[in-house]
Amino acid sequence: MKKLLYVLFIAGVLFPSHTFAATEDEQWPLPNESEYGHHSVLVQDNQALNNSYSILTTYEGSNNFICNSIKDPKCANSTRGDYRALLPVCESEVDVDCIVSLEAINAKGEISPGKFIQYTYNNAHPNRFEGDGIYTPLHASDPSIWSLEGASHSFGSEYGLVVSLSGTFQMGEKKRTESSFSISLFPISRLTTEYTQNDVNGYANYPKCIERYSSFGNRFVGCGGGAQEFGRYRCALKMIESATCLLQHGFPEGFRFRVEVRLANEPTGMFHGRLSNPTIEISPKPVGTTISVEASSMRVPILYSGDQFENLPSEIQSYWNQCLSDGSCRGNSRQISNNWKDPKGRNVQDYALPFGERALKLIDRFASSVKDTSVAAPGSWNIKMLEADQMESAAQCFKTKRGFLGVVSTNSTSYSEGPPLFQDGTLTYKLASLHFLPNGEVFRGRYDLILRSDVARCLYGFSSAPISASVSVITADGQNQVATTVVSEKNNWLHLSAAGFTFSSPRIEVRLTQDSVPLPKPAATPSTTFSPKGQGPKTITCAKGKLKKKITGENPKCPNGYKGVVK
Repeated sequence: MKKLLYVLFIAGVLFPSHTFAATEDEQWPLPNESEYGHHSVLVQDNQALNNSYSILTTYEGSNNFICNSIKDPKCANSTRGDYRALLPVCESEVDVDCIVSLEAINAKGEISPGKFIQYTYNNAHPNRFEGDGIYTPLHASDPSIWSLEGASHSFGSEYGLVVSLSGTFQMGEKKRTESSFSISLFPISRLTTEYTQNDVNGYANYPKCIERYSSFGNRFVGCGGGAQEFGRYRCALKMIESATCLLQHGFPEGFRFRVEVRLANEPTGMFHGRLSNPTIEISPKPVGTTISVEASSMRVPILYSGDQFENLPSEIQSYWNQCLSDGSCRGNSRQISNNWKDPKGRNVQDYALPFGERALKLIDRFASSVKDTSVAAPGSWNIKMLEADQMESAAQCFKTKRGFLGVVSTNSTSYSEGPPLFQDGTLTYKLASLHFLPNGEVFRGRYDLILRSDVARCLYGFSSAPISASVSVITADGQNQVATTVVSEKNNWLHLSAAGFTFSSPRIEVRLTQDSVPLPKPAATPSTTFSPKGQGPKTITCAKGKLKKKITGENPKCPNGYKGVVK
C-alpha cells in the first residue's frame, strides 16, 4: 500500500514537558519535548495506533482522494487506488476476511475463549468505507475489543485486537492485489479524557486522514492525530467515544495467545513477528483459507536518546549536524518552523523504523549516550507481512513461491530488513539491541524462524529427503556465542530457534545440510555374447585308456592325463 503522508499534530496547545513515572514499561510515554534545541532519536516498533482504522484512497492524475466506497462520485474518474481494511468478527461460517476467534492458553494447556465486546469506533470512524468484495474486502471495520476472563492482566481482562488487510487495485480490472496482512494484540484498560475537539488543522485526538490542498492546488491525503498523551501515558488504541484512550499494558505470564482468521485468499510472502515460540497453521477451507497464529508474547526494548543540543556529547552533536545536512536522518519536528542549520533553532525528533541497516547502526551510535540501557521493554504480540520494498534483496525463492512462506521473529530492538539473507550457503539475520534492560538486568535475545520446507529446499537445491540444520549466534567480533538452539522439521515446516544470547549486535546464522542419497544399484541385465560370423564353439574328443570324453569351448583342451583323439 502506498504510504500516506503521516504527520503528528497536537490538539490545541503544546503540553509542558514533565517527568512521568511509568508503573510498567508499556506505559512509558512518548516524550513531550517541543522546545527548540532539543534533539532526540527513537527506535521502536511501528505503532499500531497510526494504522488502526480502515481507509480507501484513489488517484486521478496528481490528485489523491478519500472515498467512502468504490462508487463514490468524487472517485469515479480515478485510475487506481489502495485500501487498508481492518477486519471485523466473522458472523457466519461462510464469511471471509474476518476474525474467527481469540483464545488464551495457560501453562496447563487449558483454553480460555475470548468474548467479543465491541469495535473501538463503533463503525463511526470518518475514513471507514463500504467494501465490495472485488476491489476491496467486502467489509472494512475497526479494531475490536475482547474479554479474556481466563487470562486477566494487571489492569483487567480486556484486550485490543487489530487485524489488517491492505492492497492495491487498478480501476476496470475488477480484482485486487493484497500487499500486507498483520495481526496485533494488546492488553488494555480504558481511560476517558477531555480531548474531544478537533485542532485547528482538522485533526482529532484519534488518528485519521483528511484531504488537503498543496501549494500547487492539487489534493493530497494527510494523516495524523493528537498528541495529548505525549509525556503522560501510552495509548495502544483510541476511541471516539469520550475521547477514550485504551492504555497499553503488559501481558500476563505463562500464557500463549491464539488468533484465528479466515481470509478469501491466502497471503503470499514472508512475515516478521514479535512472537515467542510461534506456531502457524494454514488450512484451506471450502470457503477461503483459515490462518491460526499461536505464540507467547515477548518484551522488546526501546532505544530513546534525547537532550538539548548543548548538553549532548561532541560526537552526537557532530552526528546530528551531519545527518541533518545530508538527509540521512529523519528531520521530524514538533515545531512548525525550523532553521535546520541552527542547532538552537530546530527541534528534531527522529522516529526511526526498527528494521534495516540504519536502525542497526543507530543502536551502536547511541549506545554509549544511554549507558547501553533501554528506556523501556514493553510486551509485544504481533505479526506482519513484509512489504515489497523489504523484499528487494531477498533470494528468488522468497519471491517466486506462492502462499504463506514463513515468519522470522525476534525480540531485538532492530533487525535485518526482509527475510534472512541467503549467501554462501548460509541464512544470515542481523540483530542489534542495547545490552541492559531498564532494571539493569542483561537483556537476553530470542530468534525464531519458521520456514516452509519447500522454500528451504528451493534455496539449497535439495531433494525431498530429510534436512539437517545448525543455528549459530555470532558476536560482532566473530565469536560463536553460547545459546540454546532448537531445530526440527514437521508437517512440511522447518522450525529453528536460538535463545539466551546477549547483545549488542549479533548475527544469527542458519546452515542447512542434506546427506547425499546413494543411487539405487541397477538391476542385473542378462548379457548375450555374439561370436564372429562363421565361427563358434569347437568340440574335441579326449581319451585316457578306454575312457573317452568330449570337451566343447572356443579353445578346448584335454584335461591332465587325457590325450586328444584324431578323427
